[in-house]
Amino acid sequence: MNRRLISFIIISVVSILAGVFEVAQAATSQKDCTEVGLGAPLGPNRRQGDIGWCYANAAADLITYRFQKELKGARASAGYIALAYSHDYFDGGLSSLAIVRAQTTGFCPMSVEENVLSRGPKEGIKEKLAGLAELKKRFDATHGESLASDLHAQYASTNSVLTAIPRADLIEIFTNSTSSTIAKNLADYLCRGKMIYPEHFALVVPESKYVFGGATSPLMKTIHEQLSSPHNNILSVSYFAGFFNTDGSANNEDDRHVSVVIGRRWHLNRCELQIRNSWGERCDTYTANSLKDKDMCSKGNIWVPENILEHAIFGLAYIAK
Repeated sequence: MNRRLISFIIISVVSILAGVFEVAQAATSQKDCTEVGLGAPLGPNRRQGDIGWCYANAAADLITYRFQKELKGARASAGYIALAYSHDYFDGGLSSLAIVRAQTTGFCPMSVEENVLSRGPKEGIKEKLAGLAELKKRFDATHGESLASDLHAQYASTNSVLTAIPRADLIEIFTNSTSSTIAKNLADYLCRGKMIYPEHFALVVPESKYVFGGATSPLMKTIHEQLSSPHNNILSVSYFAGFFNTDGSANNEDDRHVSVVIGRRWHLNRCELQIRNSWGERCDTYTANSLKDKDMCSKGNIWVPENILEHAIFGLAYIAK
């Protein structure tokens, strides 16, 4: 096992266990709820589309924020992080482990992902991946003979990046891939020469309410500590997102979601935390009465009362500085 990964696991476990003995209530007073806004380096809100890559979008934001020096103004690709994380592309994942793995595989610039998604058939990410897997199956079944006609029929008219790759290179990629690795291998090819690697391996700290016997106040305490720390850190948060649509919603397993906390303010005589979501810049997605006020959402960033997030949260992660 990678020595740096072993160190990460040991230190993370120690950090979590230490937190068990230091349970505190979340900040509720105006004095403790100082204003913090940290979203500027992250750029426009990401959009995960039709695939469960919220964890990867959160991981890409944390990487972009933490490794600004190495990225030199670029943003990390969430798609590449997801493809490098698991061959089961359609599954969700843990942002903490995705960040650890990304530090070893490298960061592909977001510009590469944007170029790929802007070209080719106008489909969602899930459909694009399914189409690519089908292309690979036909390639195998015909020993490569179907590739030229399939590319012409399905991709040439949409200016897909597949049609811009030299045929010999494309054949090599398809030959040396399986249906579950073809997307990652293509991403490696498209990111070649552009990959960015961190100068130093940063510690990723995860926390879960299940370690605290179901208590969420330790998680809220960590959020406030990181926002208020001298380096003003952002965090990924795992929570049940039903409260976006229904006030007082129960925590439903189908509503599991991951976003990034980028801010804090005192508003309407309560402490609120700003969640940067991966559903684009629209605000009409949030239909709960408590979130409808025009001051509660801006370009997809939603202010959530602290007590609501405390009820819904079940995990978090941050990159230590």
